[in-house]
Amino acid sequence: MFEKNMKSAVFFTAVLIFAFVFIFVIEGVEYGAVSPGDPDEEVAEVEEVDEEGEIFTASAEGYGGELTVEVEIADNQIIAVRVTEHSETDGLADPAIEDVPAAIVDSQSTDVDIVSGVTVTSEAIMEAVSKALEEAGFDPDAVEDEEPAEEPEEESRVIEGVAEGYGGDLVVEVELDADNKIIAINIIEHNETDDFADEALEEIPAAIIEAQSTDVDIVTGVTETSEAIMVAVANALEDEGIELGEAEDVDEEPEEAEEETRIVEGVAEGYGGDIIVEVELGPGDEILAINIIEHNETDGFADPAFEEIPDAIIEAQSTDVDIVTGVTETSEAIMEAVKSALE
Repeated sequence: MFEKNMKSAVFFTAVLIFAFVFIFVIEGVEYGAVSPGDPDEEVAEVEEVDEEGEIFTASAEGYGGELTVEVEIADNQIIAVRVTEHSETDGLADPAIEDVPAAIVDSQSTDVDIVSGVTVTSEAIMEAVSKALEEAGFDPDAVEDEEPAEEPEEESRVIEGVAEGYGGDLVVEVELDADNKIIAINIIEHNETDDFADEALEEIPAAIIEAQSTDVDIVTGVTETSEAIMVAVANALEDEGIELGEAEDVDEEPEEAEEETRIVEGVAEGYGGDIIVEVELGPGDEILAINIIEHNETDGFADPAFEEIPDAIIEAQSTDVDIVTGVTETSEAIMEAVKSALE
């Protein structure tokens, strides 16, 4: 009887173990604890990565040094152009760095328009991209065979000129079209006094473009800066053998020059240091205006002299006027500076 009970117990235990193992296997397969079939089967379905283009890098000489680009090509097309390194002038070169790569991608060609006023940077980007495409064995300009050979003549070009301004060298870039017409003038370097020279830096280039001549009116009170811009533009044109024909205007109105005003400058020692004045003269050397452009006098204390003495000189058309009480040295310095300018 005991032996029979033992057999039943063993049988019952075996059934329980089998059931437990069966449930474990089923649950394991369902929740990934056990993987049926080939254990590598799931790895084949990992993530899908978008196909990227092949990247080629090249460099060319820009305005401020070496300029490097990355060109991405996929399916025989330029899909991206990026300027990755450059030493161009911040702000000034930004339009070329943004527009030229976009134009190359859009046209699938390196023969695109330069950005006005940033010729050297524009051409450096095109040249660097051309080198990268050559390395890739990609020729985006094959379509250009359809274009007539005259097209390069329609492009503008930029020339550079330098002249001595009030604070040092003043450098301009002059952009010319195919007929040597001035279409843009950019002041790319100067050491003129901030704010004081701004009016001349804005108005003189605009006047030269409008007149197509460097013989334009100076900005009152900023004579040296005005003349420096004109001379710098004239020097740029002269280096290229370009004449704008100012002489015709002079022949038509010979008396005009006598009617123009002119500015003279004078210096004298004041209470706190040099006082510099600009005196505007009209026909017959009439004193039209007096501007104090630099001084080191005590703020507030010297103001009555700065306000009253110039007006008194203009009214009397003489530097022999009454001093302002309490500000003798400043008053006399203004008179002496005007006198030295007139002399």
